[in-house]
Amino acid sequence: MIQDFLFNKKAQFFIASAVIIIFVITAVFFLVSKVEPTSTPVLLQKDLSFFVTNVKEEFGKVVEIALSDVSRDSSLSPSDYLDSNLSQFSRYVQIQGIQRGILINVTAGRLSASNSSMNASVNLSFLSQGSVVNVNFYALRQIALNTLNGSLVTTPTCTLNTTVKKEFGEPITGLNSSNFALRINGTSCSSPTYTERVVGKYNVTCSTSCVSSVVVVDVTEHRNIFVTNQIPNTGRGNGCAGTCGQPLD
Repeated sequence: MIQDFLFNKKAQFFIASAVIIIFVITAVFFLVSKVEPTSTPVLLQKDLSFFVTNVKEEFGKVVEIALSDVSRDSSLSPSDYLDSNLSQFSRYVQIQGIQRGILINVTAGRLSASNSSMNASVNLSFLSQGSVVNVNFYALRQIALNTLNGSLVTTPTCTLNTTVKKEFGEPITGLNSSNFALRINGTSCSSPTYTERVVGKYNVTCSTSCVSSVVVVDVTEHRNIFVTNQIPNTGRGNGCAGTCGQPLD
């Protein structure tokens, strides 16, 4: 019961935030338009389309926030947490619709959930003043981290290539030292460098050797989604690139 309460409490906070965003954006739309929302059928249709677009975007953000939370808190159940967020946000969307004279049927279901990927199927039907809009989409949020070990030379240096991608294989660009953490045998590298040499691909260097060590790279990307990648360095001598079958890509 306590765990369920925590799920619901967090979900309410994030969903309430999303609802406020919908309210504000819609209000700004009418303020800029300087018209009443029910003045003509054309404006009613614009209002409905605008509301539909924002609801769709906020469903994506709900999934994104859920993934961010479970990626950083192993005590949360990805499936339960996503279900809770989807269920509560669906109810809020219907309430928002009623307040605008829009009848909304919502079916939002989890397709998959883990600490690195979440996907939901969302079906929406909006009915307002004789206008009907049906929207079906997938709300996918994902992160993938691939690290290849390549300690290169005789100097005590650990060099890695790390590729960070999100949903649909799109590279995550623009990360810097604040987004990364590098640990060798459980000890954080004191002064690592991170250089994005190709879009979404980062060269990571630590002045400490990682030969015959366990290397862990942690990434927290722009959406506050966390991912970690551990690679065992079983190399001998000058490093792993020539002996472990994991060359720098």
